[in-house]
Amino acid sequence: MMTSVRKLPLVCLAFLLAGSAWSLAALAPDGVDAQADLDTQEDSVRVYVVPIRGQVGTDIVPRIYEEVIEDIKEQKPDIVVFELESSDERNVYDDNFVDIYEGEVFDEQRERSMLMVPEMTELRVMFDDKLPGDMKQVLWVHDAVGASSALGLAWCDFYMTPDAKIGNMGASVRRSRGAAGDSNVEAKFGQAAFQGLVRITAYGDCDPMNPTRRKLINAMAMPEMSLSVFMMGRQYMMANHKEYETVLDANDEMECRLTAEMCDDLCISDGTAESIEDLMVLLG
Repeated sequence: MMTSVRKLPLVCLAFLLAGSAWSLAALAPDGVDAQADLDTQEDSVRVYVVPIRGQVGTDIVPRIYEEVIEDIKEQKPDIVVFELESSDERNVYDDNFVDIYEGEVFDEQRERSMLMVPEMTELRVMFDDKLPGDMKQVLWVHDAVGASSALGLAWCDFYMTPDAKIGNMGASVRRSRGAAGDSNVEAKFGQAAFQGLVRITAYGDCDPMNPTRRKLINAMAMPEMSLSVFMMGRQYMMANHKEYETVLDANDEMECRLTAEMCDDLCISDGTAESIEDLMVLLG
């Protein structure tokens, strides 16, 4: 049965985002003297939560967030939390109706995501260029499967919920390769599409303990790339082969996808937070 994809009206979405400024005063534990813990407004931390939710190219488009950015600058929060939940495989608005993505509807959504790399780049650049440099930005991933996983790796401060997954970003690479007429052109087209994903993920490439992060992007973008990791204390070395002690992706027909537990254990993410309160505790 064919069902149209649910879309949140732009006006409603902008209102929800603009109303997300939040104070940590509510986090004071029972029995703790508010005078000692959050004595004045200056002692509190203001957090602005920006949902990035839905389908890339329909729900997640740069124009929706232009007014949100202006409101953030007016509100002047200490921390902006980008709450990412997007999947090319399910309707994130309602898990009870996953059949919405079967057949032609699923193919249509996946095709749209393949074309959205420039729009995702524009969105990430907008958050970097138009928000004050001293305003802390944090990404909190609830799911980033498919095209949106490039955004999922595009912030330096990166946390996940316990059930979140991230990966399978290579639809644009596969589509570009498929449009080529011969093997030489296929390689060039695929590499050009891959570089588009690299430009987005480069915004999150700021961890000195992660010198081989490019290997992770390779495996998440190109199905023929395997991925294994060798841990050295809290540092790790990744490679696109299966020779290191922990093999994360041995499948040469599907791009790599990781769970929140894997990302936490291997220091790919900064931690796992089930709620906004948990996230604030991790942020200190």
